[in-house]
Amino acid sequence: MDLDHPDRRRLIFWWFPWLVSGFSHVSLGSRCGGIIMFGRVDRYILRLVLKPMIVVISVALMLLMLDNLLRLFDFTMTKGQPAWVVTTMLAALLPEYLGLAIPIGILVGLALTIRQLAIEHELEAMFNAGLSHFRVLRTPILLATGLMLATFLTIGFIQPKAEYTLQNLLYRVRTGQFGMSIKSGEFLHLTDSVTMRVQEVDKTKQLLKAVFLKVRQADKSNLALTALSGRLYRGGDDNHHTVILHLEDGVAIHKTPEATTPDVVRFSNYDYPIQLPDPPSFRKRGDRNNELTIGELWSLGHDQRADAGARKVARGHFHRRLIQSALVLALPFLALAMGIPPSRTTSVIGLVMGLASYIVMLKSLDFVVASSLPHVPEILWGMFAGYAAFCFAMYRATVRGGHPFNSAAGFITAYWSMLREKLGAVQPVHYRRHAPDHRPLG
Repeated sequence: MDLDHPDRRRLIFWWFPWLVSGFSHVSLGSRCGGIIMFGRVDRYILRLVLKPMIVVISVALMLLMLDNLLRLFDFTMTKGQPAWVVTTMLAALLPEYLGLAIPIGILVGLALTIRQLAIEHELEAMFNAGLSHFRVLRTPILLATGLMLATFLTIGFIQPKAEYTLQNLLYRVRTGQFGMSIKSGEFLHLTDSVTMRVQEVDKTKQLLKAVFLKVRQADKSNLALTALSGRLYRGGDDNHHTVILHLEDGVAIHKTPEATTPDVVRFSNYDYPIQLPDPPSFRKRGDRNNELTIGELWSLGHDQRADAGARKVARGHFHRRLIQSALVLALPFLALAMGIPPSRTTSVIGLVMGLASYIVMLKSLDFVVASSLPHVPEILWGMFAGYAAFCFAMYRATVRGGHPFNSAAGFITAYWSMLREKLGAVQPVHYRRHAPDHRPLG
């Protein structure tokens, strides 16, 4: 064959773009129609998925953070801390909850989208137009790939450092580095030698009423101060560890070991500086496995100088984070089976059971990591393979035309009806047929 002939070269180069486009859009029919169908369907599905996914992620974050919001407020308010400390703690908790909310968002968001398309018969129209189930899932799979990387970065690198920041904030709150908590009627040991008691605290006016202060000085003398009211001020920007106690209308009693009677002095205003001790520095990051990044877990798990138990736990946490990230890729297949309701019904039993299976999977991974079982990485990856096979089996059952949750839903419904009948909650109604009338007509 003479490839140098002009007509044959023209023929080859004329067919080449069509061949390339045919391989790219082999399942979409014609070249031009395939390109148009490709863009419109993908954009349409992506637009439908993003709306419920963002809503589900936002709601999941709010519910998860609301669980700790009241406890954080109670903890900080009892310690007399400012409100911005609670905001900072919630920001430190956000990466932990985001690593859980992102997979739930893609799972529930895609399932709700598939459910909407199935109920409105749009999904059936797509299948009749020649699109396969996998073709419908192509855009969600690409979206899940991006969310898998986001989950990996969140739980692998951001969450450990945020956890250390949260523990550091809790330590600073306990040691009073953001401010002291003064309660009415209780003795407060400011330092080893300074003790204060306040009869009443007016938080609105920042006023201390009926103040008593006892100081053991370096020369073994004792100083007692009582006042009708007082206020606490910081020593200034240059000295953060000094507190000025401003007292009004009080009495100062100074007693030395040599003197037989104490010195008593009345005052109208008196400022007493209190040198607070320097709080001990917080521990270094890495004492807990949830504070180590995924690279640090890998290094610790293969460090022969570390303890064998510490290496085992580090390897378990390392593989646990990898599996949680990789699970995101299996969720679109499960979401398709969850979203399509059974025939002639709009039941949400599939959505509930699929979401419950994912939560049970995560809890099972945590249980295996916290246990003392041998070969934890192998067990974790075996569980991942089993769950991925479960998701793909649900998808394949849906592709074949069945609904994988029909039998489970039927079993639950039948068992519940039988249980209600046994408990007497529902009495069966028996309908009696009329006996046939054999009398002749007329």
